[in-house]
Amino acid sequence: IGGPPTSGTWQIWCTTWSDTTVSLEAQVTTTPAPTATTPAPTRLTTPATTTGVTMTTVWSDSLVMRGACNRDNGVYVYEGLTANGAPWFSKVDDRRWIYYDPDCDGKGTFSPRWVLGVDHPPSTTAVKDLDGDTDCKGNGFYESASSIGGPPTSGTWQIWCTTWSDTTVSLEAQVTTTPAPTATTPAPTRLTTPATTTGVTMTTVWSDSLVMRGACNRDNGVYVYEGLTANGAPWFKQVDVGSWIYHDPDCDGNGTFSPMWVLGTDLPSTTAVKDLDGDTDCKGNGFYESASSIGG
Repeated sequence: IGGPPTSGTWQIWCTTWSDTTVSLEAQVTTTPAPTATTPAPTRLTTPATTTGVTMTTVWSDSLVMRGACNRDNGVYVYEGLTANGAPWFSKVDDRRWIYYDPDCDGKGTFSPRWVLGVDHPPSTTAVKDLDGDTDCKGNGFYESASSIGGPPTSGTWQIWCTTWSDTTVSLEAQVTTTPAPTATTPAPTRLTTPATTTGVTMTTVWSDSLVMRGACNRDNGVYVYEGLTANGAPWFKQVDVGSWIYHDPDCDGNGTFSPMWVLGTDLPSTTAVKDLDGDTDCKGNGFYESASSIGG
């Protein structure tokens, strides 16, 4: 079994399509397994009242958002604590984050609030303006004087769909959606068998994480190994943005395109054998044509 190429010419989208040399270097130790010193968050059930709304405070290893716009609804996985000690969550299949920001533009213009953020994950070192844009942008806001207890299980958010509206949004605990790895799902083995594919000579290397360089800034970074697709190819998720690397033998499901590695913006299926993002099209931020997932 191989994996994506350690170096090769990809078709990359920044503001236009261009042929770009992209590297994917192994970074085996960047994502250590959880230890007893980093436990999963505790589910809290202490009643709290914030901004005139009475709720039961619940947060856990994952939350299910309902009542917002369709693209915003779904499962958000607990990622850790920000510098302010508040939990933050990332959507499993899109560029969405839930986090608490006491000063969302860094200028004191807005009251403290929970943010349904887009495009930029929150900083875990900043104590204000956590997305670093010196503005207060997002698809939703819930004003709250304190982050104690986590985001509300139910409350009135300001939500953007096509216009802003006050919307009742729920965030229900879903504790078992992201099980911890077990001995039956070992980390992949790093391979170093030389291979030649599509005229590019490379060393086949894939591991528990890869570092992408040479693509657009937003796409570069660390991609963590997630498992194997139904075709037996490894797939990877970027740690701080909703991007994925995976092999698709037929990316629109209609046989229009050759097999390729995809730098995708939608979560790949692990049960489908073609059109892994299920959009009946071939979309993504980058493509590397490869007849096989073996050796890139």
